[in-house]
Amino acid sequence: YILIAVTLDQLWHGLTRLTATKPPLCRAVRIILGGAIVLAYGTSAVSAYQDYFYTWATSRNTYEDFYGPTVELADLMNADTSTDAVYVLPCNTRPPACDYYTLDFCHRDGVPYYAIRMNEWEVPEKLTQVSADKTLVKLIHLKIGKRKFEIEEADPKRILDFLLERYGRLEAVETYPAYDIRHYRLPSPGTDFTAVASAERLDAAFGGQLRLRTAAFGDASGPATSTAQRVPSGGILWALLEWEALGEAGENYKASLRLRDGAGHLIAQRDHPLQDNTQDPTTRWKPKDGTVPDYYLLPIPYTTPPGEYTIEVVVYSPDSLAPLPVDGVAGAVSATLGGVQIVPPQTISATVEIEAGSPLSATITPEIAIAGYDLDSSQPYSPGGQGTMALYWHVTGTPATDLDWHLTLRDAGHEWLLIQAVPPLGAQFPTSQWTAGQLWKALYDFRVPVDVPTGTYDAVGHFTNDVGQRVGSEVAFGAIDVAGRPRHFEMPAMDHTIGADFGDKIRLLGYDVYPGPLQPDGELAVVLHWQALATMDTSYTTFVQLLDENGTLRAQRDAIPGDGTLPTTGWAPDEVISDRLAVPLGVDLAAGQYTPVVGIYDAFTGQRLPVSGDAGRPAGDYVALEAVTVE
Repeated sequence: YILIAVTLDQLWHGLTRLTATKPPLCRAVRIILGGAIVLAYGTSAVSAYQDYFYTWATSRNTYEDFYGPTVELADLMNADTSTDAVYVLPCNTRPPACDYYTLDFCHRDGVPYYAIRMNEWEVPEKLTQVSADKTLVKLIHLKIGKRKFEIEEADPKRILDFLLERYGRLEAVETYPAYDIRHYRLPSPGTDFTAVASAERLDAAFGGQLRLRTAAFGDASGPATSTAQRVPSGGILWALLEWEALGEAGENYKASLRLRDGAGHLIAQRDHPLQDNTQDPTTRWKPKDGTVPDYYLLPIPYTTPPGEYTIEVVVYSPDSLAPLPVDGVAGAVSATLGGVQIVPPQTISATVEIEAGSPLSATITPEIAIAGYDLDSSQPYSPGGQGTMALYWHVTGTPATDLDWHLTLRDAGHEWLLIQAVPPLGAQFPTSQWTAGQLWKALYDFRVPVDVPTGTYDAVGHFTNDVGQRVGSEVAFGAIDVAGRPRHFEMPAMDHTIGADFGDKIRLLGYDVYPGPLQPDGELAVVLHWQALATMDTSYTTFVQLLDENGTLRAQRDAIPGDGTLPTTGWAPDEVISDRLAVPLGVDLAAGQYTPVVGIYDAFTGQRLPVSGDAGRPAGDYVALEAVTVE
């Protein structure tokens, strides 16, 4: 701009000297050129105003660079006339150092504020000091700002939220563009945040990398030092875990705190990265560094029915989501912290919203209605296949008697039971204890009977009373498709017959071995001919192992029959299943004689089915086949 101005100035003076002695035409040129210069300067001025004093000045970057959020926050504090309150801000323990110079400069009178550095060993004592004569703590979560004092950076482990929720009660939340203010009401002045609850020693190791040393949990709405395992629906469960490194961790792991019901359904969970006091992830933990506290606030959904639940913790990779195994427990990927009892809320909320996939307004009895349900009908079910249905119960009154719930599949002339005579919310909370205004979500597992033919059926539910009589109206939940498969009940031809029974559930009729020499890096192909002796509620896994002359395991293959397509839960009594299993042989497998053995086990428990031979005599937990030769 300076060079342009100098050039225009010199041009103007040159024209002035040139036209001083020239005719009027030259004077006209001078006037026109002067007007053009004035227009150029005016346009430049308007453009500068638009760019620097209008658009730029009102942008988010300018708002942050000139500490707009901090100035507004100071004005809010100055206008606050509360006498029992204190403002608290989290302060980072890592560079950039947290400073609130602008807030200090702008803050005059009004409610005091304190910045607490997030050294977790000092936070409880510091919070006790700053709230010594107060009963209301206003916790500030800054979301934007020049120095980016976001809660994820300043207090990534949510220590302040954990302490204030555990020792106090969240009363209100003020939301602003740059920050939120959470109001926590304390039980009395002088609340001691350093009081600790007793923890249980667990020593659960995960993948040989991390160990969960201790755990404590309880109701955040109860006494802070209480570990009473009773939490109301809609309440918050607090948990304090202590970890330590067993060696160098391979990844920066996350931990997941989960609440499950008695059937194993996931009810609630809270996940976050594992970090130590300096916000270092697990790859930087050292065994000599000691234990690392880990804080959780787990909201319990308001619609969670009363009953017994289990709390567990899982450690997993955030990239692959693969969980670490729990050392010493076959197949386990979670460590159980203990049990907790969910109890009805003290007050009934009128603002609870359900998230049912299929909203419904069906009144069954004058006291009970269904407000919605979740049922996957996008794919056909197979006979013996499993499913889960969620029902949202709306209570409008208290039933005089206890009722049981049934769910059936129905066509024009037949009916099959999916769920039979179960208390809608479990035996611990029968319908006679329900109260008007309550809203509950219940999960029901069901299995399609193995004798249901292929077709489309109506899913229908109803109540019965304590003497088995139907009560109220039926409720229709739409159509369910069932896709069956061909079944065989004849004895197939086979090279080797056996006739061994596994747990009075399955009989091994015999087997065939694919002919041909066995070679290292090849496979042993076996066809097992099974017969179902009864219907089964468990999906069993079969295995074929190859043992050397010393009984040492050299090769193995485990699979659900049909490579997962023929689970035992779908077998009809007397049905015959021929299942091919190919056992991969290692490239370094030595030549010699080997014995294949066959067995069946429950993959969930690892328990094998016992084998009985002739006349029902026990014969161990596997059946040996004829020896094979590896060349």
